[in-house]
Amino acid sequence: MKELTIVFDTLGHKELEEYLLTVKGIKEVKVTNEEKLKIDIKYDSKETNPIVIKTEIYIFLEISKTPNMYSFDKHEKNMKKCEVSKKSVCCDYCYMGFIEDLYDMEGITKAESNFTDFFMSQKEEVTIKVEYDPNILKEAEVIEKLNSLYE
Repeated sequence: MKELTIVFDTLGHKELEEYLLTVKGIKEVKVTNEEKLKIDIKYDSKETNPIVIKTEIYIFLEISKTPNMYSFDKHEKNMKKCEVSKKSVCCDYCYMGFIEDLYDMEGITKAESNFTDFFMSQKEEVTIKVEYDPNILKEAEVIEKLNSLYE
């Protein structure tokens, strides 16, 4: 059984748990909503995968047209860690779109940061931390991808 946690910048999750439990391979779902929508899922990797799960969430929440992902964790073991800090991020949509790109990137298993809308107005340093599979990606590739957010 694999685990997945995704945090979205959206509300409106009524009945999302029930819907996800109808998706083949998803065994457990917990949805919490404090400041952001947090979804914890346990699934059978022989029946589904993180891309299918993300797609099902986007369809249900009707959020496929704009980036909404703040962070994710695929809960893999023995991953390497990497982080990049920069002074600013263009906007929240660029940031969330970048996190979605990392989610879809083979070998990236976790991405999180200290980014909030507050940072946009304050121009504070934003740090993105990722975990990746060193058997799939080299550290230089990960750093290059992380730096691409700020180009």
